[in-house]
Amino acid sequence: MSASQIVDAFITSVGQTGYLINYMGSNAYITKMLIDGVSSAIQDQASVNCSFTSAGGTVVQHSTSALSPDDQYLLFGYEDPILGSVLNIVDAQTMELLTSVPVPESEIYGYAFTGDSKRVITLGQNLQVPIIFLDGENSYMEHKFDIYPGSYSGSYNPIDGLFYVLGDHYYMYKVDPFTGEILETIDMDIPGSTNYRVAIDQQGVPLVLTSSSMEYDGISYPMPGISSELIYNQDYDLFISPVPGPDVICVFNPLQVGIQTYYPGKESDVFVFPNPAKDMVSIRSAGKIKGNINL
Repeated sequence: MSASQIVDAFITSVGQTGYLINYMGSNAYITKMLIDGVSSAIQDQASVNCSFTSAGGTVVQHSTSALSPDDQYLLFGYEDPILGSVLNIVDAQTMELLTSVPVPESEIYGYAFTGDSKRVITLGQNLQVPIIFLDGENSYMEHKFDIYPGSYSGSYNPIDGLFYVLGDHYYMYKVDPFTGEILETIDMDIPGSTNYRVAIDQQGVPLVLTSSSMEYDGISYPMPGISSELIYNQDYDLFISPVPGPDVICVFNPLQVGIQTYYPGKESDVFVFPNPAKDMVSIRSAGKIKGNINL
């Protein structure tokens, strides 16, 4: 696999193993790598069925994949010809398919895991969101709940122990992971905007990225451009959103409650890569980002 073929990449929490994902047709090809500097090497390779959206015979979007926070499972949505929509669960150690759990939709755009990695929700344009109990080959759909009008993003709040599921318009839902009950519905209908991503800071406060702003603690902060990517850095308690063309890096610090903007390659000498990004970005700066954080 060449670097240009890699679509998704995951690194385990201890940083010693990486998973490189390439999609071809209805298959996801997984390369498992040992990360050890110059001694890095491929450990294993496997493939698993996955879903994709096509237009005119050309693949334009694969179902989003995920690595569980406890590093045990790789997840892939798939439209099985017999079972219908399923979530394929792969053992991250052995690279074997453990089970296929029936779900409302195979084209998955996002995931959210509980802090113990025992439960996960899969997000897409279906009005039903499943809660899947992860237990290897015994995994199953435990509950499902209805939202409107579908979702691309959700996050788990370790402070109150609830899923925060962001509808792509109108509402954000606070959901009990154990029962699937919607405990609160928050109005997020911002005129002229689409909801893209939600992430939660160390204090348990959600930040919602829309097509025009960052919404945090009841205050709207205008964005300098449109971005559908939001990364939360837990170590530094920072929200990061890269805006492409021309590149602008937006950094939101909850302690300063404002958006700082950086222009890669300009006078600020800030470089952010990769862009666009999926789950993580790296920032290199000749100076210091406000908040006494050297990046």
